[in-house]
Amino acid sequence: MQKMTKSELFSLILIIILQFVSIAAANMLIPSYSAVIEYYEVSKSLIGLPDSVFVFMSAGMAVIWGYYTDRIDRSKIVIIGAFLWSIGTTITAFNTLQNVVGFRILVAARGLTGAGMGCVIPVAASVMGDIVPAEDRSSWFGIMAILSSISNGIGQGLSSFFGASTSWGWRFPFFLISMMSIGVIVMLFFIKIPERGSQEEELTSLQDLEMEYLYQLSKKDIKKILTKKTNLAIFFQGFLGIIPGTLVVYFLTTMFSDPNEGLFKIIADDSIRLPISSIMAALVGIGYIVGNSALAKVGDHYQKENKRARTLLPAISMLFALPACIIFLYTAPELDDAILPYLDENMLVILVAIFQLYPTTIIYVISAFIGSFFSSAGVPSRNAVLIDVNLPEHRGTTTSLFALSEQVGKGITLGLSYVLLTMFSTYRNMIIFAGLFWLPCGVLWYYASRNVISEMNEKTLILKERTQLTFIDYVFELQIKMDQAIQYIFDFKRDLGKDNEAAKKKLDKANKIFNGIESVARRKEMTEILHKVHNYFLKAQLLKRDFKKIISKKDAKEVEEDIKQVKKKIDTEWEPSDIEKIEVLYDSGNLKVVESRLQRRYDLFRSISLLKEACDIFERVELLARERLVDPDAKKLTDEEEEYQEYIKDLIVKAVKSRLDTTDLRERLKELMGELVEQGISQEKLLDIIDRASEIKMPYTDVIIDLIPKRRGRREIEKLLSAIDAMFDEYDKWCKE
Repeated sequence: MQKMTKSELFSLILIIILQFVSIAAANMLIPSYSAVIEYYEVSKSLIGLPDSVFVFMSAGMAVIWGYYTDRIDRSKIVIIGAFLWSIGTTITAFNTLQNVVGFRILVAARGLTGAGMGCVIPVAASVMGDIVPAEDRSSWFGIMAILSSISNGIGQGLSSFFGASTSWGWRFPFFLISMMSIGVIVMLFFIKIPERGSQEEELTSLQDLEMEYLYQLSKKDIKKILTKKTNLAIFFQGFLGIIPGTLVVYFLTTMFSDPNEGLFKIIADDSIRLPISSIMAALVGIGYIVGNSALAKVGDHYQKENKRARTLLPAISMLFALPACIIFLYTAPELDDAILPYLDENMLVILVAIFQLYPTTIIYVISAFIGSFFSSAGVPSRNAVLIDVNLPEHRGTTTSLFALSEQVGKGITLGLSYVLLTMFSTYRNMIIFAGLFWLPCGVLWYYASRNVISEMNEKTLILKERTQLTFIDYVFELQIKMDQAIQYIFDFKRDLGKDNEAAKKKLDKANKIFNGIESVARRKEMTEILHKVHNYFLKAQLLKRDFKKIISKKDAKEVEEDIKQVKKKIDTEWEPSDIEKIEVLYDSGNLKVVESRLQRRYDLFRSISLLKEACDIFERVELLARERLVDPDAKKLTDEEEEYQEYIKDLIVKAVKSRLDTTDLRERLKELMGELVEQGISQEKLLDIIDRASEIKMPYTDVIIDLIPKRRGRREIEKLLSAIDAMFDEYDKWCKE
């Protein structure tokens, strides 16, 4: 934390709050299931529906949130998400309809809460990647996993305590969460989330120059995310690895407490059996919490020496987790009559008695600690590895896809849990079967380790190239803005004397742009650009002075003369902008078409050749204009840049339309030449006719008609020649439009 700036520290606090709110809200309803059934008077079979809707909405929306986390301001995503889950939790808290309709409202409210909460996972991972240095990522994600476990306990504790001690009952904790959501929204107005990619070593040169990393996710990038081998390995292991974890969380307590088949079924009193079972199951979680912290630090330590460390560590750890899991399940004590004399004592005495009467309990605790310790290795590693191999603008989406794979695995596991229980007859055998999925998880982690270095190097190379390109692009963008300002100067010239108010706005825009570029160039010590833009700014200021003099004069002749002088000054002192040069080039293409029209009666070959030259010019205009386009999917644009981009797009549209129409005109002329051949006039003969016609300064069309002996043939030739005129007339109409 000592290495963090205040901004990063406050962002971390925000992430912790988001994590707490998310986990607490996800599990807060569980302790109140019986109260909810009684409150809404619904069947027990429906009690899991609200949380199921919450989970699936959260997982599904996480993918959408992740996509937009990588495209727009992450603060906006959290604000929208917090607004949604605040509405959902508020509806839950104030839903007082104690009937089936009220239950339906609860289901809808949980769905809305889940939709909002789905933003937490991608935003948290994306921001953590920009707060925590690469060498400490596993440790911090391990800490976040521990905090998640704590917030889960606190959330259920709040539900248990406040649900029983307030008049609101089980609804009161949801009111607390809605109030915290409002607090999150308020915080976001004061907390500045770090810039994307701020902890990437390859981007430090950009930070030194105070340049933003402006790349953002595009739709085509999703394919890259889904085809990256390390991502796929982690996604699949997430789907498989959640299976044993889910069954342990949901059924380990039941393995002890089930009154018919549980290991502690000898204890008839629920008030004793349930707490003791919960404590025995909770002992397993100690290793998980310690493992998250310890193995995360181990991964970070060895990552500095070997970039495969964060992927190899879980691969190896899974091999230890499985046998330890089998041992702790088979050494779990099954109580018999020997425990009955101690049941009148307090919980501590009963626990001590279990350890004394059933020595395998010690093995159970040790092996449970070892198993849960090593099974936690993948938790801090996965997020760290996903950040290591993915570009900064891909992290939200990548993390949300991983969360989706886990939630789907969790949902399927819970859906099939009773089928599995029937197949394996006991909770113990079912959980052991689930533990076997750690083996393919280990294989997938090893597979990831085979690809992680190459994909990290690929990311590094891309970021280094982007650093260079960003600097070049930055200079280019400054030049584009300068070009835009020059364009405004020439717009000012065109409007001057016709619409002075519009002219003033154009001149003010130019001055504003020049001044802004000068400030940036001076701050970032761009000497060449600074010198150039400073001269432009001074000349623009002189134009502003001249303009003020013009509008202050009353004499019309003096005003007209001054306007002429100002326009002349612009023509002589200001070089046309790049885009204006491209427009001039476009106009030259149109002139080629005009020349082709004039030549159509004197030299059809020359006319067709001129159209080909025009097509080449229009194609060149399109190419030059496209070079000045910025991909809006890859970079954020300012309002002025968007306006300029629209201007360029319009020019591209005109160039493309002109090229296509001119090409069409040319092809149709060539077709008519073919029809002339069919009338008995070969190309050689046509060339000879054109040469003879030029000598006597007559249109070759007149010579052709005179050479045709038959009236019918003449009519056909006249028809063809009229068709040529009609084509150009049609082309002219389009140009006027």
